[in-house]
Amino acid sequence: MLYPLAADPTTVLIAFLTGHASISPLVSTRVSTFKLDTALTRIQLTMIPGTDTQPGFETYEYQVDCWGPKDAADDVDQAQNLARTVCAAIYDLRGTSGVTQASPSLRPFALPDPDTGRARYLCQVSFTISPVS
Repeated sequence: MLYPLAADPTTVLIAFLTGHASISPLVSTRVSTFKLDTALTRIQLTMIPGTDTQPGFETYEYQVDCWGPKDAADDVDQAQNLARTVCAAIYDLRGTSGVTQASPSLRPFALPDPDTGRARYLCQVSFTISPVS
């Protein structure tokens, strides 16, 4: 039996973050699954492996690295503000692209880049998505 597939979760999350009224002004389109070469604030997403889900409902979890601007006096504040904004806004993902549940699963914490010392805050978000009929 063939089962309908939900939308690609990474594409859904990137579109949400770049289009959200509270997040877009902070990062514009600088949201990706790889390290963007920019001195500006940015978000890097990493999907975290999880357990199997049942057909029709898929749950995903992402580590969200929120980077502050390079060499800015308030880089830590901007990185922390970005991570806190992601955690507050993620609830708005519900009801879009088949998402039935969305919430932060790990609150923001500081983890500066070990090589450069650049400000970075990490958090995690989780959401359940199903095929849109």
